[in-house]
Order: sequence, then C-alpha cells, then structure tokens
Amino acid sequence: RLRLTPLSAFEYLGGLANWMSLVAVLSILVPFATAVACGFRSQGPLGLAILIAVIAAQSAIAIGLIVACLSKTVSHAFVIANFPLGFLMFLTGAAFPLPRPTLLTLFGHPFSYADFLPPTHAVIALNKIFTLGAGFGEVAFEVSLLVLLTIVYFSIAVWLFRRTQMER
Repeated sequence: RLRLTPLSAFEYLGGLANWMSLVAVLSILVPFATAVACGFRSQGPLGLAILIAVIAAQSAIAIGLIVACLSKTVSHAFVIANFPLGFLMFLTGAAFPLPRPTLLTLFGHPFSYADFLPPTHAVIALNKIFTLGAGFGEVAFEVSLLVLLTIVYFSIAVWLFRRTQMER
C-alpha cells in the first residue's frame, strides 16, 4: 500500500514526524509543568527552553526514523536503537558532563566529536538558559546548529526510506 500511495517519502515521513512531534510536545510540557509546580525556576525564558526541547525531540525523531529504515523487524529496531540512544544520552552531556576535546574551531566556537549529535547543542543551550539566564541571542548559535543537524538527520532518513522502502 505504501508504494501505491502518491505520497513522496518526504511527505510520508514528514507527516509521521509531525504526529510524533505532538506526542513529544506533551512529553516535554508535562515534566516542565511538574518541575515548575515543584518550585523549579529557570533563570532564563522557559518558553525558549521548551522550544529548544521540541526541536531536540525532532532530532531524536529523525534519528529514530533512520533506525527504522535500517531495521527489518520491530525486534531488530529495538536492538539497533540502543546504540544511538546510548550515544545521545552519554556523549551529548545530557546524562553527565564530559570533557570536550576540540577537533576544530568554527566561528569562535570549539567543535568536538559530540557536536555532530544534535542534542549536544540542546543540552548546551538549555544549560545556558536554566543556569545563566541566557536569552535567544546567547543561544542562537546552538539553536542554529540544532536545527541544521535536525534537517541533516531528517534528510538522511528520507533518503534511506526512499532506498529501503520505496524502491523495492
């Protein structure tokens, strides 16, 4: 049925990602609301932090779509998904801070191996907002990289989907 539909791979995956984004927004808003109800006070704009978390969720969705394209069964996807999940949790600084050896410097910002993972930039931006009270201007670089990497990963997912699902 999928191959018979007039939808392109981008349209199909975009619609799927939009649906998953609604779930992601709820899964972001509920913990934020709970934290605020328990006394959490962000030093910076909470709305900006929520926006960054939603974009980070989009990147996780894109990576999940890549895993789905590389998997033959649901069980296979479950096993494969542990590897990117581990990278996203432990190499981005989300679980605990890691040393960031500089590979190169671009526009005055050091880049390490973890900077190729979109959530790295979300973690940096959220830390700046929550603890330093940063506004959009101070996190614009991280947000830009987060958006760019999300687009790159989603593009890879679309390309893989075309190759693995649409061209059979």
